[in-house]
Amino acid sequence: MEKIKAVAYCRVSTEEQAKEGISLDNQQDKVRAYATVKDLDLVDIVIDAGVSAKDLKREGLQRVLSMLQSKEAEALIVFKLDRMTRSTKDLLTLVYDVLIPQNIALHSISETLDTTNANGRFFLTMLGAMATWEREIIIERTKEAMRHKKSVGEWCGRIPYGFKVDGKRLAEDQDQRILIQKAKRMRRNGKTVRAIAKELNVSVGLVHRLVMANCRSQKRRYLKPRISKKHNKSNGLVGLDVQEGTPL
Repeated sequence: MEKIKAVAYCRVSTEEQAKEGISLDNQQDKVRAYATVKDLDLVDIVIDAGVSAKDLKREGLQRVLSMLQSKEAEALIVFKLDRMTRSTKDLLTLVYDVLIPQNIALHSISETLDTTNANGRFFLTMLGAMATWEREIIIERTKEAMRHKKSVGEWCGRIPYGFKVDGKRLAEDQDQRILIQKAKRMRRNGKTVRAIAKELNVSVGLVHRLVMANCRSQKRRYLKPRISKKHNKSNGLVGLDVQEGTPL
């Protein structure tokens, strides 16, 4: 019976090179021994030395993926899953978008993972569920934080041109307002957008924003009156003191 061809991937970052058990020599010894035990034909060991796993843009890893896609190998061996990536999202992308569709087996020695059997596939399913749970928790926390910020009057989101954040609240930026007025006046006087951009030393795109800006509309949209209670000493009633400048 013909052996299944496998490629091994080994990686070590600069900080990990001196650590016992993670060295490239140790990883290579482990994958060779594993291939022998599993009766796999180890066609190549690809190495990324001194490289972080922050993303998938690594020369060695891209070479491995190319070999798998061209059917030069039908299985991938790693010493540990974090040698491929430390990101659960990236790991699941590799597994479900690259390996499984092409019927490529993933073997991880440290995690005792072999996706050719039910236990290995179950582990990946659980991994996917955990990643989904983590992503949803982060979304919920972010939404709650945004709701709290808005409830106490803090500005959230992109700052519109002509405004600035002052003490966590949105306020008018007088310098930018002056620039808007200058651009509008120059445009009314017949100057081209490019001429205005050159004179004001700004981009053409910004000039388009300046001349199209509706300051009154923006002010109504982004700012609302701040209403505070004030006691009326003459009649003992509580009155309203309206001040401008609190964000919606």
